[in-house]
Amino acid sequence: MAEAPEPMIWVHERVSPGDVATRGLTHVLEYCRTPYQQVILGETVAYGRALVLDGHVQSMEAEEFIYHEPLVHLAMLQAAVHSPPRQVLVLGGGEGACLREALRWKSVERVVMVDLDADVVRMCKEHLPTYHEGGFEDPRVELLHEDAWGYVRDSRETFDAIVHDLADPVEGSPAAKLFTREYFAMCKERMADHGGFCMQAGPLSPPFFSYHARVHRTATEVWPTVSTVNTWVGGFGVPWAFLFAANGPMALNDPARLDAILAEQTTGGFRMISGATAWASVQMPPWVVEAERNAGPAFTMETLPQFGEGGFVLNP
Repeated sequence: MAEAPEPMIWVHERVSPGDVATRGLTHVLEYCRTPYQQVILGETVAYGRALVLDGHVQSMEAEEFIYHEPLVHLAMLQAAVHSPPRQVLVLGGGEGACLREALRWKSVERVVMVDLDADVVRMCKEHLPTYHEGGFEDPRVELLHEDAWGYVRDSRETFDAIVHDLADPVEGSPAAKLFTREYFAMCKERMADHGGFCMQAGPLSPPFFSYHARVHRTATEVWPTVSTVNTWVGGFGVPWAFLFAANGPMALNDPARLDAILAEQTTGGFRMISGATAWASVQMPPWVVEAERNAGPAFTMETLPQFGEGGFVLNP
């Protein structure tokens, strides 16, 4: 067996005041500083290619499906239980993997992807072909390089599914306002009555959970149906949470029906999502339910969330 290549550089990501995740890159495919962030695309020893933004790993090739499949398909399934999804909005998602997953649905007629940083999209399009699988060239895709807040505020369209795949609200980042009650209210206006919404929403680990609990509290002040989603992304260093929301009742509670929908309405090829995993992912243990019940006040434009440059903030 050939020996693994030695890393040429190390990425040290401070995930909390007392924890550091270190990953070795054997090769840097491209590096640049865009008007918005520092970007590294590199090769890792065990996980294939990786996207690193401002020193934080966003995804790694060998496991990105664990992140992207539930993020997209929980929202799509919520809609599909009522009628085949046709219009999809992806906010962020520069790697193109959210496009790949949305385009698995045979009924989809249009996917609008709104990502502010054109340089990131260009780099991912060139260096991460296994992520997007040509999705950027699909005629159903409309790619816009503009602010997600502005798009959601100004649009008058409605979508069957909205997928929010945006960066964490690091202190001083324009992303902070995209986790507020005002932003969620605008997203709700963009959703069809039967629509689903899913977003990445911070760590699902007891020492750092207060942030997600407040995102959850914020969403409950906007949508009638809200759930934490449990996932595990090794590259993040801690268990991770998504946030699922819907304008109507939860439609993920019949795994057999969800499997039938996936079989009939998609091109298949899933490695993470199924009827059983979709339903299981929204079942939370008692400590999560209790933490959400006791969460702090909603995030608003007056009380913006802040991760802090030093990583996740410990629960008070």
